[in-house]
Amino acid sequence: MKIVKIVGAIVVVLVLGIAVFILTFDVGKYKDVIESQAKAATGRDVSIGTVSMGLSLNPAIILTDVKVANAPWGSRPQMVILKRVEAHTQLIPLIGGKVNITSLTAEDPDVLLEMNKSGKGNWEFSPPSSGAAAPGKDSGSTPLNVSGISVTGLKLGYHDAKEGVGADVAAKTLAVDIDGPVQNLNVSSVDVKDGTVVFKLPKASGNATLATFAMKARGKITDMGITSLKATDAKVNYKSEGDPLDIAMDNVSLDDAGALDVSGKFGAQDFKAKGTLAPIAALVSMKKAFPVKVEAEGMGLKGSTDLVVDLSGKSPSAKGTISLPELDLSKIAPAPPPASNPKATGKAVGIDGHMFPDTPLPWDQLTGATVDVKASIGKVTLPSGLVLTDVVLPVATSGGKLSAKQVSFMVAGGNIVTDLDANAADKTVALKLTAKNLTAERIAKEMKKGDMVTQGPVDLDVNLRGAGNSVRAIMAGANGSIVAGMGEARIKTDSLNFMGGDLITQVLGFANPTAKKEPYTVAHCAVANLQVVNGVATSNNGIALSTDKMTVTSSGTINLATERVDLSVNPKASGGLGVGLGQLAGAVRVSGPISGPNISIDKAGAMKTLGMLGAAFATGGASVLAQGAKDRAAPAGDVCQAARTWTQKK
Repeated sequence: MKIVKIVGAIVVVLVLGIAVFILTFDVGKYKDVIESQAKAATGRDVSIGTVSMGLSLNPAIILTDVKVANAPWGSRPQMVILKRVEAHTQLIPLIGGKVNITSLTAEDPDVLLEMNKSGKGNWEFSPPSSGAAAPGKDSGSTPLNVSGISVTGLKLGYHDAKEGVGADVAAKTLAVDIDGPVQNLNVSSVDVKDGTVVFKLPKASGNATLATFAMKARGKITDMGITSLKATDAKVNYKSEGDPLDIAMDNVSLDDAGALDVSGKFGAQDFKAKGTLAPIAALVSMKKAFPVKVEAEGMGLKGSTDLVVDLSGKSPSAKGTISLPELDLSKIAPAPPPASNPKATGKAVGIDGHMFPDTPLPWDQLTGATVDVKASIGKVTLPSGLVLTDVVLPVATSGGKLSAKQVSFMVAGGNIVTDLDANAADKTVALKLTAKNLTAERIAKEMKKGDMVTQGPVDLDVNLRGAGNSVRAIMAGANGSIVAGMGEARIKTDSLNFMGGDLITQVLGFANPTAKKEPYTVAHCAVANLQVVNGVATSNNGIALSTDKMTVTSSGTINLATERVDLSVNPKASGGLGVGLGQLAGAVRVSGPISGPNISIDKAGAMKTLGMLGAAFATGGASVLAQGAKDRAAPAGDVCQAARTWTQKK
């Protein structure tokens, strides 16, 4: 017992001695030494307002008004401005030459990281002078262990003059746990509360906020050995050349096994996703392929992916399947606005007064990825309300080439099959499309025009190819053919203008001004056979319409480059003398912008009509009767058959 008392007395004396030392030690006189050593280590001026020591079981060194100078080319004098920093250390390890900082707290740090136009960062300090030991070296340096860092009122800026990007980060609180010497940067966790980010990219900008953010990691933080991420109440506003994007995520988490859990809103649409990716470290390192097996719901879609993505090579790749039971595009993109009156403007309705957009196609993106993905969609609702079913979309890209073979879907009871090929090397596009088993009646019902037409089997065959940086450029130099046809149908006369304003009604009115307007028109057939050469679609009686009262054929051109039409429409009576008098109107001319052409009497046709009128007076009307009989004798379907085959008879 006596020895215990002696030891106890010695401990008491030592503790009292340490306490007296701490209370009487004037750490402030070492301020100049600390500043000079910091400058020697960084090559920058370092100033400290005050240095003091706090008494506790773990004594604290307290620094105030710390400033680290910026690089000479920096945008402001200081790289780091720190209101107050407090470091608590353990006394006993100091005896063994170790500095164990149990906690490091910082108040209102303001740190600016910037890169100049030559690519040099202000964090690249000058080499230490020969008289100072470099931190982290074995030559006499003391290991510095920092268990945890706590920050309040953080401000962190990053500005890159070379790339034109930047971000300003702020956080109410930041907590960082570190394993081992701080020089090793073995960050095990990061927790942020009330964080904000304002960022700027070359062609975009935005801001983000979050309530909480938590990260777990293993190893050196610069090796990105992240094991889990979790964020709550995160909001992002992203602005680019297109429409702004607003994202509000209630929860985002990804754990070490790659389990993904996301829920929130994109714009006004709810969205959630769960599934499996690779572990975060593998995603960050991008050294090997990883799975993307995700089930997602929201934004008008619900489906799953079973993909393998590889970002390790020069060209990223994706292979697998995407399955969507339903995709409602009307919830993603708004319905197109009602077409303006072409007659009022005299211009084609569309983007910047054009039907074909001039937006540059993403040819460079085609050269940057290898894809072999087959998407299957049970039902697609377009913004217009039209519904596509049984959509199969196989897409393959490699070496700057895109191939989408046998893209197919059902619409209005018919089947559409498309082949699309594109080559980024010469910016060429080839499109083949066929439509079978369609009817005008089913199409009208799908477009909520159920009473406008009955029956009317429809077929379509498109074969076009072209080259250019945009759809407008491709169409301006396109070559190929467009052939469309419709079989017998009963059309509500008032509905003839549902797609082209009153164009059809005007043409029939010019063709037969004396005819009685009837509620329904019986169309025996209709054909449009256009041959496209260097952006000009030509018809030589390749456009035809046969009704129970007349037949109409049309010849001329549609210039896809200028988006103008120039067609002569030639009517022939097929229902008696009264109808035959409609020929007195001669030929009708359709000319002007494609979506807003003008309807007028063809001058050449009018001269022919005057000749017929003179003959009628000379023969007492017999010539008109004879011409009408000749017209009635022609089979109704002949004009359509001739229109389909006119290219074969050239």
